[in-house]
Amino acid sequence: MPWIGLGAIAIVCVILIATHGSGQVGNLPAGDFARLSYLLILGVPLVGALILRARGRMGETLKQAIVWLALLLVLVAGYGYRAEFKAIGNRTLAMLAPGHVAGGAGEAVVARGRDGHFLVSAHANGHRLDMLVDTGASTVALSFEDARAIGIDTDRLTFDQPTATANGGTLSAATVIDNFAIGSIRLGPVKALVSRPGSLRGSLLGMNVLDRLSSYRVEGDTLILTQ
Repeated sequence: MPWIGLGAIAIVCVILIATHGSGQVGNLPAGDFARLSYLLILGVPLVGALILRARGRMGETLKQAIVWLALLLVLVAGYGYRAEFKAIGNRTLAMLAPGHVAGGAGEAVVARGRDGHFLVSAHANGHRLDMLVDTGASTVALSFEDARAIGIDTDRLTFDQPTATANGGTLSAATVIDNFAIGSIRLGPVKALVSRPGSLRGSLLGMNVLDRLSSYRVEGDTLILTQ
């Protein structure tokens, strides 16, 4: 029995050495693989000892061992694919709460609203900023009220930028959002136009943000942004 344990330890060591450069063993980081192997090496002898102690109840003991083994396999599989399960959970949450930004590192997932549009809860200068995704807008457009709410000094703005809107032409003020983020996607400074007071009901997420992403796509009722 000790030789089996030593053999298992040797196999684990060989695998870790062979995959040292990549830092991965299958879908698991090398550190996680080592910890799981350690638990298995300890667990197998323990199960064997329990079986030997229960020779008189071998049938019942075998059933219990199978159940515990199945649970262990489920836990190992769940741990190995935890990132995938987290992504599925985030996307489900995004669909249940339109505007909520979900997704993993470098990805933002947003569900379509009941009005058919995509509303994104971004962060500008550390403040939450709800924005409507508008591929027809060449740049980010801020309502006057939103610009003031995210810390832009609206008293120093100069409204001299001709802007075409659904209601006709108007003048907007050029500005820069110092820190702009959508979920885990951080873009740093972003140019924007600020509308006159009362001329824009909500802020728009324009193409100058979307063009800085590696991709953006719609899958069904879900918008997926990737940095």
